[in-house]
Amino acid sequence: MKIYGTQEEIPYLAGLTADYAQVGGPEFTAQKIFQMGLNGTFFDAQQAEQPTTTPASFALRDPKGKDAQFFLTEYTIKTALDSSFQSGEDLDITGLLSQYLNVTVTTDEVGTVIPEILTKYGSGKPVGISAKWVSAAPAAQFVPGAMAFSGSVRVTATVDGEVAVQAAFDNADGKFGLHSDSGKIFGKVTEASAGTVEADFKTTLGITAAQLQKEVQDQIDSGVAELNIELADGVEIPTIMGIDVSDVQVDFFTGYMELGASLSPKSWTQIAAAMSAWKQRLLAKRNAVPVSHWYLKDFVDRKTDELGDLMEDSSDELNQMLAKASDKFEAFIGKKKDAPKEDLRAVTVDIDGKHWDLGRFLDRRAKKLTDFINKKADQLEDLVNTEVDKVPE
Repeated sequence: MKIYGTQEEIPYLAGLTADYAQVGGPEFTAQKIFQMGLNGTFFDAQQAEQPTTTPASFALRDPKGKDAQFFLTEYTIKTALDSSFQSGEDLDITGLLSQYLNVTVTTDEVGTVIPEILTKYGSGKPVGISAKWVSAAPAAQFVPGAMAFSGSVRVTATVDGEVAVQAAFDNADGKFGLHSDSGKIFGKVTEASAGTVEADFKTTLGITAAQLQKEVQDQIDSGVAELNIELADGVEIPTIMGIDVSDVQVDFFTGYMELGASLSPKSWTQIAAAMSAWKQRLLAKRNAVPVSHWYLKDFVDRKTDELGDLMEDSSDELNQMLAKASDKFEAFIGKKKDAPKEDLRAVTVDIDGKHWDLGRFLDRRAKKLTDFINKKADQLEDLVNTEVDKVPE
């Protein structure tokens, strides 16, 4: 497999790594049109393999299109889907929603689809959701005027550390068509199926696979019906990264899609601002040390073990002293078990040619050990705080 340029592992997406780089141009054509090509390939970094498909062929300029034209082939999407299946890892839906949309899924949201989860666990409980492709890699296709998708996916939902639902939806599929006009997106979802719940279905909610399938499909049908009404009327196109794309052109062709937009002096200003923000984000990421929560936990465990080892090593001398003095000290206690603490000063021990006042020695060692523990605890806290500060918000 040829690696072209920059690789970036995508958090929460089953270990996927994106390889992206400029592979053609930039150049000005004889018609004074600026153009360049970009590679976009996804792969599993643990077992990278040559993609089984190649990008679709298409004209690099649509004479009927907008000033700025962007083309995306299904090759890029297919490499992402193939690699995520190949990795065998779960897609962390909870992490994706939290990281990019600042959304925490609770039993209230899941309860709109599966009401039994509210009955079992109550309202407001966080729900962890993960998904994993099963049976085969999912498929995505660009066809004239539409995009189609199909695949089999196992979804797991956990509440309070318990797997509430685990179900594989076999042969789920969807198809939709989109186009744009006058600053709005129009279209229609023509297919939307949750597939069939497979026999390895597990749940604590007291429902059957058939009940779950019906509940999920009913919600899909309801949502699609509402979306189709909105798409028939046209959905306003929002700004993207601060760039006004209200007159965007959206067209699907066999193997690729085309996006186009008109350009103005204002557009270039917005694009420059977006590129500057993207550069700053990349620089910040390059200069930061990515730390996962699992790494942080491991770091704390290791530092705690090191602290314990240091404490154990530092107490060896004290243990030796007490062992050598135990007989004399025990005899003294037997005689003066009711004596006040000051009498300890009367107990002396000769060790290695040195004369020790045992009571005073024990006081000093106790203070040193206490100071040592406090110092190491403060150092551990500082180290943990440093690692916490490195975790991206």
